[in-house]
Amino acid sequence: MFLVAGIPCGKQFDRVPKIVGGIPTFQNEFPWVVSLKRHGKHFCSGVIVHSRFVLTAAQCVTFKKTIKLSTLSVTAGEYFLHLPEEPNDAINYGVESILVHPNYDKATHEFDIAMVRLKKNAFISPSIWPACLTSYRSRYEGKTGVVAGWGVTDIKNNTKPSVPKLSEVLRKVSVPIWRNKECQDAFNKAKFNFTVHESQMCAGSFGKDTCDGDSGSPLMSKMSYDKKMEVIGITIGGRGCGVLPGKCGTTRYGRVLGGEQSSFGEFPWITSIQSKGGQHFCAGFLIASRYVISAAHCFSEKYNLNVKYLEGEKPRSVNLDSMVVAVNRVHLSNNSDPSKIISVNKLTLHPNYDDDLNNDIAILELTKDIELTDELNPICLPQMHEAEGSGDVTVAGWGYRHCDSFTTSNDLYKITVKLWTADECKQVYVDEKYDFKRTDYVCAGSDEKDISKGDSGGPLMYKTPDGRWTVIGIVSSGKFMCSDKVPGVYTKVFSYLTWIQDQINVKKS
Repeated sequence: MFLVAGIPCGKQFDRVPKIVGGIPTFQNEFPWVVSLKRHGKHFCSGVIVHSRFVLTAAQCVTFKKTIKLSTLSVTAGEYFLHLPEEPNDAINYGVESILVHPNYDKATHEFDIAMVRLKKNAFISPSIWPACLTSYRSRYEGKTGVVAGWGVTDIKNNTKPSVPKLSEVLRKVSVPIWRNKECQDAFNKAKFNFTVHESQMCAGSFGKDTCDGDSGSPLMSKMSYDKKMEVIGITIGGRGCGVLPGKCGTTRYGRVLGGEQSSFGEFPWITSIQSKGGQHFCAGFLIASRYVISAAHCFSEKYNLNVKYLEGEKPRSVNLDSMVVAVNRVHLSNNSDPSKIISVNKLTLHPNYDDDLNNDIAILELTKDIELTDELNPICLPQMHEAEGSGDVTVAGWGYRHCDSFTTSNDLYKITVKLWTADECKQVYVDEKYDFKRTDYVCAGSDEKDISKGDSGGPLMYKTPDGRWTVIGIVSSGKFMCSDKVPGVYTKVFSYLTWIQDQINVKKS
């Protein structure tokens, strides 16, 4: 049991229910859970283990090479995340120093743990209380644990594109704790190249998992002898909020240069969507062994005449028998391996997609699972702190090499471009006399580097500090005239994580 100046740890105080429905915690139910903030905005959770120290995930405090401690703060006693004044007297503490485990590995997430030292001792009260740490003798496999945090929750019945928001209140979820061997077997069965190490443990079930904003949250279990909660793990997150487990965004090659041909295996998640006759018309990208994401306009009769459409109501739906998806491809002419050309079982366009290219996203379910390897694996979906990327980003595709070209490239090319702010992007489109009606987007472009026809549906990618590639945008639209000085416009993937999850849930349920 962990003691702070004689104070017993893990004590839960009188509970006051705050909302009905869902899985909110009660106020003071987990008084050791804190919010880590950067510039006043929550980005990770942590747990008080001493009046001066907070335990969190190393990834939370190493997402940049250098982090100014003056930009960080820890809010203890918080329940309502976004209220200017907390009813339970939440207190903000400055950060004096950060100690990351010396063996932390960004690629494998081994020893993904860090200590945050506060500038002063936390005021211990019913709202701010230290947690108990687990005993090395304890065993938890097969038991049920509890995770608490402010991570993203499902957004239902959206009528407008909406960025998944953090929970307004501290929430909890009960999750089964797996044996590491069973967890590893599950990853292997799903064809995910991921190793569960001795320093890690697995917890979760379909539809119940941690998500964006939950990193650093405690995984807890009740002690059998006194029923107090003890911290047995620190959340380091999955990729896809309980939907897409395992390893993603890894590549055998690491070059990122502007305007040059890409190498085999450099972007193994990029797919070519083709007519049955082998004519490339759009790109896409793998997010799981059976699912590909692309742009909705690629399957609109207004923009694509390379496929056949079913007779019936307007707009007409694509005849799935008239298209295929080619994977593990750099050269389009290399169609010699029939196992890499897969038919489409189901195509789902976002229900609110319109001719202004709002909600320009579609998900394709393939007729069979792809065998995932180091040379063929899915790209990572973005988490909260990766929602828009930062600095240089990369886009790759088989589009027209030059603005005045009329044929797609046979080879996969890549370019490195700069991100624009949404306001800068919209203003330059207005200045160029475009009727800009996009409502949720990411913009990127540099000098004469831009997307073109044939690139549509491909990923705008950001390389995270741990070396994984994350998709932040879907190629959607760009300049109409070669002389126009506007950046490319991309569908913002982070805004559609819940919708993506719902489409996969339909298949699994």
